[in-house]
Amino acid sequence: MNISMSSTHFISLPDVVLLEIFGYLSCEDVLCAFADSHDIHLIDLLIEHGSFRHICLSSQLSRHQYEILSQGSWRYDLVHSLVCKEMFSDFISDLAPCKIFSSLTDLRLLSLRCPSECLSEFVTAHSSTLTHFTVMRSELSFQREGYRTFLHSVLPHLDRLRLLDTDWRSFVSIDWSSLAGRLKSLEHLFTFMNSMSDVYALAVNEFFPCLRCLRAHINNAVIKAVLS
Repeated sequence: MNISMSSTHFISLPDVVLLEIFGYLSCEDVLCAFADSHDIHLIDLLIEHGSFRHICLSSQLSRHQYEILSQGSWRYDLVHSLVCKEMFSDFISDLAPCKIFSSLTDLRLLSLRCPSECLSEFVTAHSSTLTHFTVMRSELSFQREGYRTFLHSVLPHLDRLRLLDTDWRSFVSIDWSSLAGRLKSLEHLFTFMNSMSDVYALAVNEFFPCLRCLRAHINNAVIKAVLS
């Protein structure tokens, strides 16, 4: 007995099934597998799923795969959150050359080793949209002075920031007085400070009028203040 069976193409599956499949995959896997498709309906489903809203650069994919995604698959205008881990924090400018994520609000640079001028330019280029900025130092080849220079070069431009985390493990103190009149929207600050007098000056002198939560690490102590 002959039974004829018609083949089923992946993109012919019901939308609810495709969205369910996407839900089991990371954004990177979804984009790497499907974003280069020329099927408009599939791209619309990826947008509905939110696959383009969050990008995480890590060792989960190879650098070559990220280069392919950055050159033709990412929808730069839809990205709200960008996380760079490991070595990718140092090569973010190479992976997204001259590209602006016009809706980027959350940028996290994790395991940063050697901040470059290109990286500073990338951060400041998004100053009009960034509201959350996190920088974490690398355990390898960390350059403390370069880290401080990087922060002092980009922070004055980030007027829309509401949350800033400069990584207490860096043991890099920042001259907050030089930022007086800047960062007027800052509400949450997590950082390292040299002494309690620095904490007092920051809280009392009202450098940041909207600051509500300050978490400062001083040597082995943690000072957490909730400001009205």
